[in-house]
Amino acid sequence: MNNVQSLLERYQTVEDELRIFLLEYSELSYMEGSVEVVDTGAYTWSKLKQRGRKAQCKLYSVYIMLVEEAAEMLASSGHSATERFNQSCEEVLSHIKQDSMSWDSSPQLSFDRVRGELEFQKHLLTKPVHV
Repeated sequence: MNNVQSLLERYQTVEDELRIFLLEYSELSYMEGSVEVVDTGAYTWSKLKQRGRKAQCKLYSVYIMLVEEAAEMLASSGHSATERFNQSCEEVLSHIKQDSMSWDSSPQLSFDRVRGELEFQKHLLTKPVHV
């Protein structure tokens, strides 16, 4: 199996784990008064229970290893979108770490946003590089 195919399969595993983590273990709470600053309001992540923290730690480790390999592959192929790739990874990591505000009003919306970022990252890995 080639490296890209292996990475794509691991991305699918991360997506599956993210779905469980965000939809089963995570909750968002509305920040009172935030609609005065942002039209849709802002939300904060609720404190995770023990099972959620365990899932978070595992997911974080798996995702970091995955994106390090993916970034290395992109860099070695001379891909021009490595900066955008890194930004996308930071967006996903923000949802895993849950250490910042969210503009999403539900874990489902957060998962949809993260899934889009994962799709973008996979697209970069399969996009041919023109020299």
